Amino acid sequence: MGVYAAPSDTILEGTLVTLNAILSTIDTITWTPSTSLSNINSNNPTFTATDNITYCAYGETSNGCIDTDCVTIVVIPKIDTLQPFNIAIPNAFTPNSDGKNDELTIFYTGNHTEKEFIIFNRWGELVYSTNDLTKGWNGKFKDAEQPLGTYVYYLTLKNASDNPPDKKYTGSITLIR
Repeated sequence: MGVYAAPSDTILEGTLVTLNAILSTIDTITWTPSTSLSNINSNNPTFTATDNITYCAYGETSNGCIDTDCVTIVVIPKIDTLQPFNIAIPNAFTPNSDGKNDELTIFYTGNHTEKEFIIFNRWGELVYSTNDLTKGWNGKFKDAEQPLGTYVYYLTLKNASDNPPDKKYTGSITLIR
């Protein structure tokens, strides 16, 4: 008997998430809390992420045996989708050492200083951080190549003249191997 709930993840606010309950010898499933879930008795309910939340899947056999597993969804707030600083942030890169698109680099024009550019993996672990816009992420963390997947970034920019004020951006990047 067993319930395995997946995935625990870090995602961008407003993303449609599908939870998955993998069951072995379980006859019924109930997700709690019911907050925003499409169907609490579905193996694969959906919801739109707005805040951090933990969902638990409770499974029961016809004999009354119960098992449970939980998933935690960490939500990165979508702060600003406008980009008045003449900035372009790619949504994918391929760090495969072929000399093309091997680093995730921010492209910009104007007098910008970077206060912070950080990247998190799907478990919310910080895998990259810099205060220098000229540097790019090579897809490694602690000298280990990171796997194919979606990563979340958080960028704070400052205009050299302080006018307009600091801008904050969040989004996702796909690392392709």
